[in-house]
Amino acid sequence: MPIRILDVQQKVDGQSNELSATVCHGGTRTDISFSRFGSDPAVLESQPSFDPFLPLLLLPAMKRGEAIEVEGEVDSLLLYRCQTELQDVAISHVAGLKRIEVSASPRHSTLSSAASHVATGFSGGVDSMHLLNASLFEKSLPEVMRVSMIVHNEIGSVKHAQQYENNLTHTQYWAERLGIAWASVRCNVEELYDGLSFAKTHHFRNAAAALSLSHLHRSYLYCSSLDTVTSSMIKNATNLNCVEGQLLPLFETSSNRFYSFGSNATRIEKIKAVLTNADLLEGLNVCARPHHDNAKYLNCGRCFKCFPFLIVVKGFGQLDHLSHSFDLNAFNRLQGRCMLNLFWRGMRSEGNQFVRHTFNYLRQSKASAPWWAKLLTYLVPPPFVLLDEKILAAPIVPLEQNSRPDDLSVKSESTP
Repeated sequence: MPIRILDVQQKVDGQSNELSATVCHGGTRTDISFSRFGSDPAVLESQPSFDPFLPLLLLPAMKRGEAIEVEGEVDSLLLYRCQTELQDVAISHVAGLKRIEVSASPRHSTLSSAASHVATGFSGGVDSMHLLNASLFEKSLPEVMRVSMIVHNEIGSVKHAQQYENNLTHTQYWAERLGIAWASVRCNVEELYDGLSFAKTHHFRNAAAALSLSHLHRSYLYCSSLDTVTSSMIKNATNLNCVEGQLLPLFETSSNRFYSFGSNATRIEKIKAVLTNADLLEGLNVCARPHHDNAKYLNCGRCFKCFPFLIVVKGFGQLDHLSHSFDLNAFNRLQGRCMLNLFWRGMRSEGNQFVRHTFNYLRQSKASAPWWAKLLTYLVPPPFVLLDEKILAAPIVPLEQNSRPDDLSVKSESTP
């Protein structure tokens, strides 16, 4: 029995713009909605469109092996790729998917839009800050990649609402500091994605959310977590991170472009680039602990994301610069336990390349560590891409103050 998508509607409720459609399947009717809001008043001015619902439902339909019938128009380019290439890529990298039929009326003209922004998903992590540094401070990117809007969505990425609220507040704060716009999309997808984890499907979820904001942006940048060489060497990849560069353009429409950024650098190289920019350091939000209390420190300093990050920062001699945003007491006090946890992560899976980079960095550099930790660095397999020793040895040169956006000239005492 096909999955039918019909009756697309739009409703402005206060400062939120609700885009909804009815999904009929197995005798049941479910309303799926994208709740969109942000600082740009144009967020309330879109036209209703089926476009974001098709990529949102494509993987769940392929998991069930059931066709999709859209009772309305979908951008002709997006429709074609959902019928063909997007399915090819998904089947190759996500287990348990089947090829399906997808039907809709192709829309050959663009949606009327005054889209002007270059948007990017924002977490506050190393990949996000690496992009902001290149785009807004170094200004080394072409105009089509100069970020003017940061977006933080809730589409199944967190298990607790408070974590989303904390991250959204962080996004709003940084948009204000940088003098750019912010936006957010909330979508009730977890029931649809049963058996399809966020880690394996985030590109489809985020692309659908981005398309629901298509009237606001002409370009959408997706921060890559893996460098290209590493992506090509991971065997038996079970998620789509390894083909991100090929995947993202397949979500494009006649009005919007999708780009991957950051695949030319390893995570350690990105960390070093971000460390040159003191204006961004206090905003780093790498913590993976959903219950972490952000009241004093933004980052716990000891989880599987904070700890290796701080190991690298310590090796670069920059740890003191993070004392306001990371719990460095926890980092120092729990190093033994955290190092052992990190060791097991590095041994278990070739997908943990940053963990392997961290141990290899300890082995290559002169960073201080207990003797037993140094011993572990020889047991963990090396990463696929070895860092040039010249990169490790080169001093960190602070970014020129006049490279800052004007809106950063007056700094707040701390992040929320």
